[in-house]
Amino acid sequence: MISASVEQNPDDTDSMGQPSSAQTFANKSKKVLVIDDTADIRMIISESLVLTSVAGYTGIVAGVALLELAGRLTAQMPQAPVSEPEVDLAVVLLGGAILLAGGLIAAVMPARYATRILPVEALRTE
Repeated sequence: MISASVEQNPDDTDSMGQPSSAQTFANKSKKVLVIDDTADIRMIISESLVLTSVAGYTGIVAGVALLELAGRLTAQMPQAPVSEPEVDLAVVLLGGAILLAGGLIAAVMPARYATRILPVEALRTE
């Protein structure tokens, strides 16, 4: 955990006595730099799960749309090998669960690695 101390300089206020933008930036930076590791890991994993869920839902919608299109096309063909393509709901739910589990597993290692990097090192420009 990193902590920073910012001292208030009387010259860092505007005409209304409010902190200057530099002082406000320093206070916000201090709040950003004092995040504990578990909050970082939780944030990264939850972001990964949200992105995985959105991608999975988009894939399911696209798959259902393609099956509907294939069903309409094969309905016009009397010799089609498949007359009405469909997918069982249990298979869709199982696929979604596997997708979420994969997203969770894929997020854990980068999240743990990200917590080992000091924020100051990550923000440094060369």
